[in-house]
Amino acid sequence: MAFATDTREDILRAADVFLEAGIHIETGPHKHAIQQTFFLYVWEPGGNRVELCNAGARLILAPDWEVVTWTQAERAKGQAWGLKTIDSFHTHGTPVIE
Repeated sequence: MAFATDTREDILRAADVFLEAGIHIETGPHKHAIQQTFFLYVWEPGGNRVELCNAGARLILAPDWEVVTWTQAERAKGQAWGLKTIDSFHTHGTPVIE
């Protein structure tokens, strides 16, 4: 799940609030290498991953907008500012509720 914030500063403030509240910050704040969206990923208390992103960089509501496909070379730039995608993105998912 992702929440769009109005500004990049909202995400910086959220990081402070999450830290003070003991919410696990998975990664960020950073800027996505390809899409250029500023973001923060956290795990809410139930263990679900939540993204806060400044969608102003790429919020497109036009119904006829063409799909953007990124190349392998673009993906190789990394998750954020050239950083490797963190391992938990490949190992952590929504917890099972029994």
